[in-house]
Amino acid sequence: MSRAFEIDESRPITEIKFRKTGGSLSVIWPSANAAALHVTDGSVAKIAYTKTGEQVIIPMTQARRKYSLTELLAEMPDQVDLSKDHAAWEQMRPVGNEI
Repeated sequence: MSRAFEIDESRPITEIKFRKTGGSLSVIWPSANAAALHVTDGSVAKIAYTKTGEQVIIPMTQARRKYSLTELLAEMPDQVDLSKDHAAWEQMRPVGNEI
């Protein structure tokens, strides 16, 4: 079978299984493959066809939400345990014009 696209033989080929869900079929998508496609629960993709009739899944990237500094800081815990390296950094004396 000739292909309209090349398969990267250096990457592992993952087998997936179709399961009946109501009147449709669903697929359990391995998390490593989902991460490579940058998709998560609720992501949308399109199925396209190559000229040779093969199906290709095209993830539809969504614009990432932009957060304000206030929103980001509101999610921060009141206390954060510092690693030894960060704690040592906090105790260092200034060596230039930092202050």
